[in-house]
Amino acid sequence: MKFSGYLDEIGKLVKGKNYDAAWNLANKGVIDLANQGEEMWYMMYYQMVIILMREKKWVGALEKMGFVLFHLKQLHPAHEKVIRRIMKKLDIEEKFDQFVSMAKATPQMELGDRLKKLL
Repeated sequence: MKFSGYLDEIGKLVKGKNYDAAWNLANKGVIDLANQGEEMWYMMYYQMVIILMREKKWVGALEKMGFVLFHLKQLHPAHEKVIRRIMKKLDIEEKFDQFVSMAKATPQMELGDRLKKLL
């Protein structure tokens, strides 16, 4: 399946509140797209962010958003808005710049531990 196909299917599942199936498909998408050499494979993590936000799992959503930032190495205005919304829910808006810097520099395997220290 191509990137756009994953986005369409995940979107339908999220809209239908079938979050487990959406998560499984996004997880599969990360692996499949990376194996296919798709440049934007890591944007499946953004789909996971959307799922986690719908489930009100703010810390997990922030961690996955960190994965996106690590791979992008830049902050897109739409991503900034999402991060600020998540941080507001966690009542840590003042740590925005610190999180962005940390996420851009921290590999996925280390981000969870560093995020716990930030919180």
